Amino acid sequence: MGRFFSDAAETALQYLYYDLRAGKGAEAMEILKKASEEGDGDASCLLGRCYGGHEFMWTGHNFEENYSAMVAAMRKSLEQGSALGTLVAKRCLTKELWKTMPEVNFQEAFRIILQKAEAGEPYCQYTIGNVYFWMDFPEIDGVTVANFPDERAFATYLHENVWKCEDWFLKSMAGGYLSAYRNLCNFYKTGNDGWVEPQPERVPKVIQYAAEHGHPDAQWGYGNIVENAGNMKEAYHWYEQAALGGQFECCAIMGYAYLNGKEVSKDIDRAVEWYEKAVQQVEDTSFKYRAKSQLGYIYCDGLGNRQRDGEKAFPLLKAAEEHKNTNRIGWLGKCYFRGWGTPQDYGKARECFEQETNRDAEANYMLGVIYAQGLGVAEDIGKGVRFLKDADNLPEAKAELAKYKKPLFGKWTRV
Repeated sequence: MGRFFSDAAETALQYLYYDLRAGKGAEAMEILKKASEEGDGDASCLLGRCYGGHEFMWTGHNFEENYSAMVAAMRKSLEQGSALGTLVAKRCLTKELWKTMPEVNFQEAFRIILQKAEAGEPYCQYTIGNVYFWMDFPEIDGVTVANFPDERAFATYLHENVWKCEDWFLKSMAGGYLSAYRNLCNFYKTGNDGWVEPQPERVPKVIQYAAEHGHPDAQWGYGNIVENAGNMKEAYHWYEQAALGGQFECCAIMGYAYLNGKEVSKDIDRAVEWYEKAVQQVEDTSFKYRAKSQLGYIYCDGLGNRQRDGEKAFPLLKAAEEHKNTNRIGWLGKCYFRGWGTPQDYGKARECFEQETNRDAEANYMLGVIYAQGLGVAEDIGKGVRFLKDADNLPEAKAELAKYKKPLFGKWTRV
């Protein structure tokens, strides 16, 4: 038996919260499922948190959000008599759901978890902090304004108790539950229902502390702070630390840094490694499709001594375009024009080129050929020549231009 909870629950806490960089979130979930089935109410509570989505669990674990599974696990935790589950469920479940749950004793649950918090258990310290931060303490204390001589006395009681969350969140972070930085930042950003004045100037220090102690999400956040302050070199340091720790959105950021040599030495191979990790690990967000777009470009252009590979490039570029990332749409057009990884389609190639705001010489050459030769569009030699002239540093563009002439008065024609 662990010091505060069962061995299973304490191992899961370690993997889920105290050692994020271990990459053992999936292992923790399996441990919790088994322990829950064996009657461990604390494990059921933690399992419910795993299903709760990004609001309750670090995104780097890549757990699938499943609200019905979370509710079922929390119900089970309450039925199994978990004090931790009683306090945690208070923050996970709506008032309507509470009406369907087993009756619980909040006062007794608070006493048990407070005892563990005072003995140094970080997740319990965070849980107690939440009791004060979310102002659940009047219900736990069993008091209302009617228990005080006047509203001013009640307000003093609320103000004094709300502030207790700060101390518990700080203790929790110092003990290893770095994710407490989020609620502490929220406390400083917004105050609390008018009972505490906001102190937004304290937020960067909290994020910095969590970043310096290894929380990948905080490292990403602190990177944003120093980037906004104009220090890109330090920002990329923090983004890379976050990426190494499993904050996979930052893999796309580091891919860009190494692709373009931004505050790091240009390294196409490392850029590919980061982009591939982002493509594999990031959920369906803009970061994933940004990585697909750039990775498709690298394969299409044959960067880093690579052979051009349309079979790899096209599906990446197409997926990015389908998800509204048009950053490299010109390269998708090149795939359609050349028939790289897809059947040749001049019409789709033209559509891609005409969406691009900064066409390179090769794209202008291809667009010029399409119009001048009437490939999938009505022939317009004059329009084609204009695009070809924008690419006349390319030998193939000069060769194509030589096929057309324009008399002193009249339209462009073929030679």
